[in-house]
Amino acid sequence: MGREDMQKYFQENKYKPIKSLYEIEINIKNCYRKTLNSTVMILNDNIQNQLVQYMDELRIIRYIKAKKLGFKKYIDLRIKEKGYYDYTCKDIKKYQKIVEKYLSPNSQCMHDYFKKRYNRQKYDEFITEKELDKEYFSYLIPLEEIKNVLKELVLCFPEEEQMVFKKLFGNYKILEKEKMVKNGSFCTIEKGGIVVYLVSRYGKVDLFEAIHELGHAYQLHYAQQEDPFPRKEMCEIYSIGMELAILPYMKRMFPKQDVFRFYFFQLFSFFIYEAMLLNFQEIIYFSTRAMDYNFIWEKLQKKYRVYEEYGEDSYLKKGVLWLKESEIFLSPLLLTDYTFAQIFVLDIYFSSVHHKEYISKYCELVKTKQGVSIWEICKENKENYFDAVMKKYVEFVLKRL
Repeated sequence: MGREDMQKYFQENKYKPIKSLYEIEINIKNCYRKTLNSTVMILNDNIQNQLVQYMDELRIIRYIKAKKLGFKKYIDLRIKEKGYYDYTCKDIKKYQKIVEKYLSPNSQCMHDYFKKRYNRQKYDEFITEKELDKEYFSYLIPLEEIKNVLKELVLCFPEEEQMVFKKLFGNYKILEKEKMVKNGSFCTIEKGGIVVYLVSRYGKVDLFEAIHELGHAYQLHYAQQEDPFPRKEMCEIYSIGMELAILPYMKRMFPKQDVFRFYFFQLFSFFIYEAMLLNFQEIIYFSTRAMDYNFIWEKLQKKYRVYEEYGEDSYLKKGVLWLKESEIFLSPLLLTDYTFAQIFVLDIYFSSVHHKEYISKYCELVKTKQGVSIWEICKENKENYFDAVMKKYVEFVLKRL
């Protein structure tokens, strides 16, 4: 069925129950998963054409779904689907402009860092699987040892909180079911108790993942006592906040890994990439007209990733990387939670005189601020909030790192 025929069919049938829209959307997403799982890193022309067709179908379905539910555009609907209270489409747009204003023009330092770290002449391709294994291998620790490592890392917290962590460490488990392993590590509640499941790699678990999930478990511990479960925007703040709380102590434990600088430079890259990803979704979901997705992606790469040097045969130069971004197909705006949470945590970090004060603020946030609006907590000018924090972050990277 061609694009025009498909759109005409959708409109004529009018999707009487909205439920049918979601069912068709789920079916297409399942097809995308099967197609992508059966392929390798390089996408041949047939696979690319198939994925483009899925995107065409998803765009039409999501556009009509948004209109039928009374939204001007799909991104507005998606924000509601994600359960956001504090963030709006305006905030997403504002974030993109701030990245373009502060991060992209100053990204040379990030590229220089990664070229040196990975011994490259250019910074134009993905970090290979072999390089990733080398990067994270030092942080892979047997489960029986990771609890002792975490106990040492949380010594920077007040004694009463260390007692809470000691209780939580007893509930760390290895994921064994294959389906669950694919979804990654996570924290949950089972039979009234908090459990942290970690993915096993080479019979070991990733220390960074264990720390991230500890933040979620820490939040759940106090949420169970007072029942003030947080808003959607707050959930990743607790896990990312824990990462930053323990980071200086990770630096001491792994001196050769340059863990502190790596964390902040990797964050620089993440912020830029997420702005590009959001901008791409904003463009393609605005209407149902035919689009050259590769051209749009390539144009955004030049807009946000200004210092990257693409060779003529570079995979990135062809503008097809978006096809590998499952967020666009399966869960639009997925990384927005992490992006805005990271900015909020950086605000706490930069407003603290020393690290002990940051940890104190983090503990207070977990224990007393659950269920509270982000804008009520930060008490800053909402209009200039992202601008102020990101400006501090860029200055911190350029001057301190």
